[in-house]
Amino acid sequence: MSEPPGTHAVNAFFQFSFYFASLAIITAVVSKTSLHVVPQGHVCLYFRFGMLMPRISEPGMRMRLPVVDVCEYISFRMQALPVGNLSCTTRGGTSVLFDRTEVLFQLEKSRIHETVLNYGTKYYLTMIKDKLRQEIGVLCSKLTLQELYMEKTFELPTLLQDVLTSYFAENAPGIVHLGVHISGPIIPDRLRQQFEALDEERTKVLIAQEKVKVQELELEMLKRKAVTEAEIEVEKGEIVTQRWRAQGDVTREQHALENEIFLSQEKAKAEALRIRGEAEAKVNSMKLTPEYLQLAALQALGSNSKWFLGHNWTSVLQQQGIANELFAGVKRHSEPQE
Repeated sequence: MSEPPGTHAVNAFFQFSFYFASLAIITAVVSKTSLHVVPQGHVCLYFRFGMLMPRISEPGMRMRLPVVDVCEYISFRMQALPVGNLSCTTRGGTSVLFDRTEVLFQLEKSRIHETVLNYGTKYYLTMIKDKLRQEIGVLCSKLTLQELYMEKTFELPTLLQDVLTSYFAENAPGIVHLGVHISGPIIPDRLRQQFEALDEERTKVLIAQEKVKVQELELEMLKRKAVTEAEIEVEKGEIVTQRWRAQGDVTREQHALENEIFLSQEKAKAEALRIRGEAEAKVNSMKLTPEYLQLAALQALGSNSKWFLGHNWTSVLQQQGIANELFAGVKRHSEPQE
């Protein structure tokens, strides 16, 4: 039986379409399974048939063998790993629960392959969560309930951080521990109420102690203030005394200077009087000649308004050397004038 005209061409077209569609589907599947994008802050580690390959891909579009290779994205950014419901038992046998705990860590980019090779892609479950639960149990077993709930609650993050840091440095150098945040422990209500009452009483005692310290500080301040005021008064007294002494010294110096000036002036006056007396004596000695003395005697006799004559008055005049001068004067007055 012969085929209708054009049947061969139609069959060829359908075969070509089928092959093309199959090729497109295979290409799409291969592209989907071989092309992948590594996000920023991550690297891609490849597992081939369950074995970790040495190849590491940086962020960007990368290729892999389809179906054969499996890509695991590992972050090297800082991460916060939440760990909830950590229970432990204290040294006294009381069960304690920590409901919220976070561990901050970062994986070194250069040690990602080594860390995943040793501990797998879920390394944080073994190295952080399990280790944290273990260390919480160890710490609780060493502390009493009072120490854990009241006295050393704020020390727990530091203790855990030190333990984890040393543990990572020894066993997993690629993990950098950055910190631990842990919530307060949850204990039975009966014990919690007792601790709250105890904490309230302790707070009252602390307040009373602080009040006593404040009063002691106030008394100490008052004492220091009194001592300071007394020292100020003493210093003022010393300053006043020094000022009085200085004024007295100035006054004494001034009086001494005035006395020296007065003494110098008196000495100068006395010296002037001495010199004047000596000069007057010298002048008088020069003036008291016999002639001047006779003249003075005659002037004295001439100024007398009364005369008393006796038998020896001429002898007195002769003794004075003025008798001749007297008679000569009388004679001149008794002679008639022409």
